[in-house]
Amino acid sequence: MKYIPSYPAKPFESIEAAREWVHEFVQWYNKGHRHSGIQFVTPGQRHRGEDREILEKRKAVYEAAKEKNPAVVRRNQRLESGQ
Repeated sequence: MKYIPSYPAKPFESIEAAREWVHEFVQWYNKGHRHSGIQFVTPGQRHRGEDREILEKRKAVYEAAKEKNPAVVRRNQRLESGQ
């Protein structure tokens, strides 16, 4: 919950308001939030097995970019790894 920008700053006015907020949060968390721990797909995509196709397409785009301009891709890899 620490990463959701809509986390309420004040206590909920009622239990119904809290339940509604939690319901919306769970929907966002499972369907909209891409997690770094599961390669930036949503939990819903992972659960349904859709992540495989998404990651394959992502890899194809990356490989095409690498083929088109290998020097830029190598430089970005060094920056990401802290070299």
